[in-house]
Amino acid sequence: MGRDGSPLVRFIEQTFGGNYFVDTTVVNVATTTTKLVANNYDRLGLIMTNTGANDIYLYPGVLPGAGQGIRVAANGGVVSFQAKDDLVLVGYDWSGVTTSGVSSLLAIEIKQY
Repeated sequence: MGRDGSPLVRFIEQTFGGNYFVDTTVVNVATTTTKLVANNYDRLGLIMTNTGANDIYLYPGVLPGAGQGIRVAANGGVVSFQAKDDLVLVGYDWSGVTTSGVSSLLAIEIKQY
C-alpha cells in the first residue's frame, strides 16, 4: 500500500507488523459452490461484502450445501477476519453459495509483502 506515512498506513503496518498490499476482487456467487478466495497464509485480513440481492452462505474450504455456513445478508452484509483475532481462518480457502439467483461478493484481502 502507499508509503505516504498517513495514520491509517502506519496503524495497519504497526498492527500487522510490516508492509502490506490490498487485493480487491468481485465474485459472482450462484446456487453452485463458488470459490471466493484461495488459501493464502500471507493474508492478514479479509473483508467480504455481499453487494447482491440474495443472501450468500460462506464456508471455509468446500461448502456443504446451500443454506449452510455463515450467512452474509443481501444488499450489504459483511463478514471480516483478521489474523490477530481469527488466527488461521483468515488464510483459508473460502467458498460461497446462494439459495437462489446470483449475488456479487466484494472480497478485500490485506496481504503482507
